[in-house]
Amino acid sequence: METVETKKKVPLLNKIAYGVGTGGGCVFNQIAAAFLLQYYTDTALISAGAIATMFLVCRIFDGISDLIMGGIVDKTNTKLGKARPWLIASGPLTLLGIVLAAAPLAANIPLCALSAILLFVAFNMGNWREFVRLRQFTMSYKATLLATFFLTVIFDLTVAVEVGLGVAALFFLYRINTLTKVIKEENRTDIPKGIDIWNLEGALFFGSVSKLEEATSPKYMVAEDAPDVVIFDFTNLMSIDNSAGDIIEGFQQNVVARGKVFIIAGATDFPLRQLQRLRMDQRLGKYMVPDLESAIELAKEAQAEIQAAKPA
Repeated sequence: METVETKKKVPLLNKIAYGVGTGGGCVFNQIAAAFLLQYYTDTALISAGAIATMFLVCRIFDGISDLIMGGIVDKTNTKLGKARPWLIASGPLTLLGIVLAAAPLAANIPLCALSAILLFVAFNMGNWREFVRLRQFTMSYKATLLATFFLTVIFDLTVAVEVGLGVAALFFLYRINTLTKVIKEENRTDIPKGIDIWNLEGALFFGSVSKLEEATSPKYMVAEDAPDVVIFDFTNLMSIDNSAGDIIEGFQQNVVARGKVFIIAGATDFPLRQLQRLRMDQRLGKYMVPDLESAIELAKEAQAEIQAAKPA
């Protein structure tokens, strides 16, 4: 079977675009080259023979190095492509070489020029447009941006970054804590008495485990109206850490010790993996179900068994 190779032609507009970009660099190089030879002979007082030899050596080296580097790039095969890893690696080295070579020349720059450059850089680093848009953002974003900005001006960038990260982390924990909810289901009319459902939302971590107190309190299970079955709905729970997992594990053991049933419904992704690490899936067995409706049906069966086992 013959295969026909189709070559995709580059559009003329793309060729012009690439040519315009390259043309700018070529114009700059040709202008510099036009005056370079005169500078070497008249200003630097280098002989024409030495200049010719230097150009010849440079062209020979350039021809050899281009072939070698072209072969290396062609054989490179990474996720970033062929040339990009070499461009990334050569960038810092090139910048370092320029800085080391040009550093002695900085002594000849007038201080007034350096001051103007520093003021220009500082002004552009200010990102003033963000200050105009501050009224659109939340208070936490405003506090973080202003604290980082003024610490950069008064002290230095290192202090500003450290404090900014700390402030951002605190506001993040506060925001996650406000979004985390543990609410008892009281609106459904199809739930028999003796079955309690708790909806867990957000992220249960060390900063929000206090919201589990009402649902996992020991007094909750020893009260006269204590339920026969407790369901924790994990459907809207994004994350759970070890501290919250330990509390739920202890509550499950307390429920089972009193002859009751504890069910977890709708655990997926990270909460499910965390429960598996705590071996909660093994302890719960069939009482760990994929959705709330299955949990309710299982709870009704478990409640019937508990009621049947009670003495008449």
